[in-house]
Amino acid sequence: MRRRLLAVLLVVPAVALMLTESPPPARGCAPAPPKGGHVDVASETAIIVWDEATKTQHFVRTASFATTSAEFGFLVPTPTVPELSEATADGFSTLSRATAPRTVVEYRDPEFGCGMKRNVTMVAGAAAPDAAVQVLARQRVGAFDAAVLKADDPKALREWLLTNGYDARPELEGWLNVYTANKWVVTAFKVAADVKPAAGGAAPLSIDGSVVRMSFQTDTPFFPYREPADQRATARPRSLRVYVLADARFDGRLGDGSAGWPGRAVWADRIDAGTFAVVAKAGKLPDGLAGRDWWLTEFEDESSPRPGTDEVYFVRSPDQSTLERPPHVRYEYRTWPAWVGVAAVLGATVGLVAVLALVTWRLMRRPA
Repeated sequence: MRRRLLAVLLVVPAVALMLTESPPPARGCAPAPPKGGHVDVASETAIIVWDEATKTQHFVRTASFATTSAEFGFLVPTPTVPELSEATADGFSTLSRATAPRTVVEYRDPEFGCGMKRNVTMVAGAAAPDAAVQVLARQRVGAFDAAVLKADDPKALREWLLTNGYDARPELEGWLNVYTANKWVVTAFKVAADVKPAAGGAAPLSIDGSVVRMSFQTDTPFFPYREPADQRATARPRSLRVYVLADARFDGRLGDGSAGWPGRAVWADRIDAGTFAVVAKAGKLPDGLAGRDWWLTEFEDESSPRPGTDEVYFVRSPDQSTLERPPHVRYEYRTWPAWVGVAAVLGATVGLVAVLALVTWRLMRRPA
């Protein structure tokens, strides 16, 4: 029986290659599903909680996947070995409400002739110290099985992925080379075997209910944005939203900042303790983060294709002013009190009678 290959969906650089009965030919774009199958990444959202004192990044990520096969995966590179945990989506909905545009009501007087209007703990692997690819840990995280991998040779790492059921096309090797050369680790996630699509496989499988938290040491908080060269030429609609929680307002930059990142800040301000408490509980964050003065900066990136030549790093902004979305304006028309309408009718009637009386009087005074 031929080996089934599992697709590789790169981090947030969404490379999606679907399950097939044999290795598919390399193509210049992704996704590249097997016949009759597909995988889509419609949106990605992440929360980054940056603990400056300990140089620890807590990275909570969710994405909307729709696929006709339950077997696909994604890779997340980190500079150090991450701690993994399942999280919930409550933090995302809470921050979305906190940064929503204000509604401003403008009152207008009514016009004549118009009506009134109202508008977990890691488990060590058993890899030998001199193995080409070290499996540092294996763990179940929500809907996914995860393996934390380290290698010095990108070719060996790609072969490990192929051997272990990932459809790691040759173009992936160049992407992996960046991380093996810099001694980073790569966490490979794949949908667990007991997560199945709808009966008959006709309906898409949505995995957007599974949220993963990764905590790791790093000198600078970042979002894994880099994509393989062949994928960067592909334009497909997708949205990216990143919430950065830190001790100040932050800016995002691509790599060293020499190239621009199309993401833009849309909201920045302090958040209250209650809002952070929901985020911390949803992400299963350490208790020591509570009680601090937290700033939230929200970024949006709608670019297509993305300039995924490097990671997006977040640094303290020289501008520490608050920022919010333009408010929604709702127009409401004032209604006159009932006595005003009665007075207006009476006034008009009296005025009309007076005019008629005056005209009659003048006509009667004309000589015959």
